[in-house]
Amino acid sequence: MGNEDGKKRPFGFEKRPREWEEYLGKYVTISYPTGTNGESGKLVEFKHGYGILSPFVELKYINEKKRIRVLSNGKTRVPIEGAIISPTTKKNLENFCKFQNLKEERRLELEETNSKESTRQES
Repeated sequence: MGNEDGKKRPFGFEKRPREWEEYLGKYVTISYPTGTNGESGKLVEFKHGYGILSPFVELKYINEKKRIRVLSNGKTRVPIEGAIISPTTKKNLENFCKFQNLKEERRLELEETNSKESTRQES
């Protein structure tokens, strides 16, 4: 990786794109052109080639079958090399969590219904 200033940088360090500066303190989604899952949350700082999000959308497991998405108050770090940043809002992230949680509930209900039907057919 060529550095304009000629300074050596640690592995994984990339100078953050200047256009990302405007997103500090705002809610964003950081995704990748490869289709790899991205992360969403409030961009609070940059550190060693990573964007730090707090709060962020977190997937929590309730039990071995059920999982929910919540806007967590913790922190997560997201690599920014090659990433795409998109603005969003806290309300959009809360609605995303609600929608995903409803989808998960329906999936579990459908699994349970299918399981009961297959048990009846076997009897």
